[in-house]
Amino acid sequence: MSDGITEARRGTYFKNRSINKNHLSMNELREKIFEQIEKERDYQDEKWGTEFDKLNTINDWNTYINIYMGRACEMRRSKKEQRELVIKVATLAVAALERFDENDGFFPRHYDDEDGSTEGIQSD
Repeated sequence: MSDGITEARRGTYFKNRSINKNHLSMNELREKIFEQIEKERDYQDEKWGTEFDKLNTINDWNTYINIYMGRACEMRRSKKEQRELVIKVATLAVAALERFDENDGFFPRHYDDEDGSTEGIQSD
């Protein structure tokens, strides 16, 4: 449910804002984003390596991603800072997928069955 004032503000906000200032096609925009993610992945691998990543559970990856997205949501973050942090979030998701594919799944949590499922856990 929204009021007319909020809708009017949104309309003015988006009407006066250029969504794609560079006038790139969606494919060009996406390619630019993917290049930035790849550059960040190279940086992360160089700085941290990948050995520890193999031991991350799905919960670990979720925590890392949420930390950076939470930072992006903090008050007084500039658009530049928000974007940089969201690139890190996307990059962490890519790293998680790389480890998943490399290891045929995530490192098991302490309550996972051998196949990575939680079937053996009784729910309340």
